[in-house]
Amino acid sequence: MSVDSDVALFGTGVAPLLAASHLIAEGKSVLILNPDWDFFQEDSELSLDPLWPLHPKTLTSGRLLGVSPERCLEELRPDFPGAIELWPDPSRKGYHDPLAPHVRNRERLWLNSGRDMGLNPRNSPWDLLEAMYVEASDAGLNPRILGGALVRSRFPGFSTKAPFEDLRGILVPKTSDVDVSRYRNGLLEFIRERLGPERIHVAVSALEMTPEGVRFRSRGSSHSVSVRGGFLAFWTPRLTSWILTHADQEEVSPLLPL
Repeated sequence: MSVDSDVALFGTGVAPLLAASHLIAEGKSVLILNPDWDFFQEDSELSLDPLWPLHPKTLTSGRLLGVSPERCLEELRPDFPGAIELWPDPSRKGYHDPLAPHVRNRERLWLNSGRDMGLNPRNSPWDLLEAMYVEASDAGLNPRILGGALVRSRFPGFSTKAPFEDLRGILVPKTSDVDVSRYRNGLLEFIRERLGPERIHVAVSALEMTPEGVRFRSRGSSHSVSVRGGFLAFWTPRLTSWILTHADQEEVSPLLPL
């Protein structure tokens, strides 16, 4: 069977699996190349957090709408039932599988303080939080500005004498939280079933891009595959050396991820 593909995905974790799910739904043939033996060997998961990083040039109402559970479900759900569900609304009747991975509603609070008290090592500048408040309001997410005692009430167990007076925060009441562990395992099985073993390679090494596609080694064998559409690498700590080597060859300076 030919494994020539429209798109080759290089990486580990849930990111290439999610990309493969979207590409399969579009009728594309996909090749996944994983440098690890296991897709979830390292802590390489996407945070699934559309609000990070906060940056004034990218903080728009359209981007903020992506935090809704409904939008998150739309992006994550592959084309099979029970893959991932919304956390059930007690007032809504209908089928719900309690063992299925789920997207939940949750409140999120971003803090900023005039001094570092060790509560939030990456305090966001207040002007960024104010910009987020404006955009979240435009997106209909009903944000709230909290300070002092209201912030303190969000941290059960803290003494009333704790120095919260100069803390300010933005509370966004309706964002999403994803059960990543159960979701990723089900997604991996779904992709394996759709692609078959000849299109998912693990322990990939000596990966080389060619004008026709890619060459690589996997489990002691060499492979050469034609790739018609494109090649996409998902940068995780495991791939840093490979990314930087190819960046030097192309004379570009990529930004290191956090």
